[in-house]
Amino acid sequence: MQFFLQVRSQCDAMYPSSLEPWSYYLTNNQGTPPSPLWDPLQFALDETHKRGMEFHAWINPYRAVYNTASANIAAQYCPTHVSKTHPEWMLTVGTVQILNPGIPAVRDHITSVVVDIVKRYDIDGLHFDDYFYPQGTITDDVTYNADPRGFPATTTGRNDWRRDNIDLLIKRVSDSIILSKPWVKFGVSPSGIYRNSTNPLIGTNTAGLEHYTTYYCDSKKWIQQGWIDYLAPQVYWYIGQAGSDYQLIVPWWNNNAFGRHMYIGMADYKVGTTGWTNPSEIPNQIRMNRSNANVRGQIHFRHASMVANALNYRDSLRLRFYNKPALIPDMPWKDNVAPDAPTALNGTRYGADSVVLSWTKPATTTNELDKVKRFVIYRSESSIVDLNDANNIIGITPFDTTAFKDATIIGNTTYYYTVTALDRLYNESIASNTILSSVSPLPITLLHFSVNRLNNEYAKIDWQTEQEYNVEKFEVLRSLDGLNFLPLGSVVARNTNRTEYYSFANLISGVNGIIYYKLKIIDKDGSFKYSDVRLINTGKGAEWVKIFPTILQQNTPLQVRMISPGQGSVYYNLFSGGGQKIANGILDNNGLVSTNGLKAGVYIIQILQGNQYRSVQFVVQ
Repeated sequence: MQFFLQVRSQCDAMYPSSLEPWSYYLTNNQGTPPSPLWDPLQFALDETHKRGMEFHAWINPYRAVYNTASANIAAQYCPTHVSKTHPEWMLTVGTVQILNPGIPAVRDHITSVVVDIVKRYDIDGLHFDDYFYPQGTITDDVTYNADPRGFPATTTGRNDWRRDNIDLLIKRVSDSIILSKPWVKFGVSPSGIYRNSTNPLIGTNTAGLEHYTTYYCDSKKWIQQGWIDYLAPQVYWYIGQAGSDYQLIVPWWNNNAFGRHMYIGMADYKVGTTGWTNPSEIPNQIRMNRSNANVRGQIHFRHASMVANALNYRDSLRLRFYNKPALIPDMPWKDNVAPDAPTALNGTRYGADSVVLSWTKPATTTNELDKVKRFVIYRSESSIVDLNDANNIIGITPFDTTAFKDATIIGNTTYYYTVTALDRLYNESIASNTILSSVSPLPITLLHFSVNRLNNEYAKIDWQTEQEYNVEKFEVLRSLDGLNFLPLGSVVARNTNRTEYYSFANLISGVNGIIYYKLKIIDKDGSFKYSDVRLINTGKGAEWVKIFPTILQQNTPLQVRMISPGQGSVYYNLFSGGGQKIANGILDNNGLVSTNGLKAGVYIIQILQGNQYRSVQFVVQ
């Protein structure tokens, strides 16, 4: 999805600029910065990217004064506005003043504004609106005589000269963007009719305003020459409208895309007005757009109209047309090299409601065109995940994050997942490894797990689960040294969506010292994961050594005091709370065991001498 924000409406700026003054539309006083100072362009850019959308900076290249009646109102046109600093650049047509397209210095200025935006901001696209030469009588003899460039002083020659003025700017801006940041897209949205003609080689069988002759825009030439990356003609008419029928115009643009992107500009702002009373008008136009292979999307004008939701037309868009994630079409003429694929895709299923995926991103690169910018997550009920089926896309990350939560799974359904990488121009890598959703280190949530002595004969192991799914059984494991665990028995899982309670009894008579327990949770597909370790102390024969303190600050040593020293060296092992050995050694004469480097948490120290040992749990704060 792409978001277009107008950042320069009439030679002003919705961002801090040394070339043009702050916009009147921001503060009601042109040239006055917002207070407190902030950058609307950067803010909108950041928020757009957070939502996984492209940001296109939309500018009006030539318009300078919207209405000459307000040209001398200082609040609207300040002393640093170009109409004041360069009145010789102004071309007045009716009540509108524009930068004169025939003046070379004007082309320099507009190009400088574009390059300034492109270089300073991480925009995805630069967009020109349809304001070129205004409709009306144009008086530009002085400009023509200063630079005729071989065009004859005839009506046809002067018209071609004006179109060439626009062509020169389009070509120069295109070249400047490519030189500055070759990944930034450049597009234009002219009015919807190129030329009226019964000859499809010339134009459409229409009778509306044509921008080729009225605004002196040869948009067909721009896209044919490859000066722009996309064209977005504003086809702001309804299907069947006399003189400018939508269903006649869109197919013509489809046939004149010349390998570049064609996005149709849509008149959402007209919904509910005369001729636009059918709530299915915009949906029907989208269906027509999608039936034309070279139409790669549409641009809705404007956001406020979508928010207003006249005739509830937006509901249809949300529920039927834009209800799934989609990839922006790539632009192979800008870059066609796909990034490397992500690797080591893993998945953890939590109950019956979600799967959390994680993966490893490709190696970083300094080439901006090759950098991974986002990832695409595919899901299928088939073991062969078809990347060409857009219905398999369940998510596109907004950034190059390496995790995704699928909270749309259906219980008792097997899913297969794979992930691809995208660069900033949406070149897509090959797929990562494919995983089965039920392959999960922990398919259920343990709400509770404890071990307690019932009496001198038995220990009772209790655990509690929530939303079991695809679990085969729980194995109860026991260890006398905290390292080597042996199975005592198993309990069959019940696999329900409610809370379940389980118990298991273990004979402990005859055991002297600490006994360690943990659960092995086994899925029906054979995957498994262990719980944390729990322990009990039988309390018999444990006074030959004392270990203290059991609650200590980070980097504070443990003190081991031998009460009944035996023969031989005294050894120690340090374990994490989960039973993983993290350190070992021989106890020194001071009886101190270092805890340097241990993070806050629960640990176990084991002291061994000869055939006796003792284990004590301690906490690092």
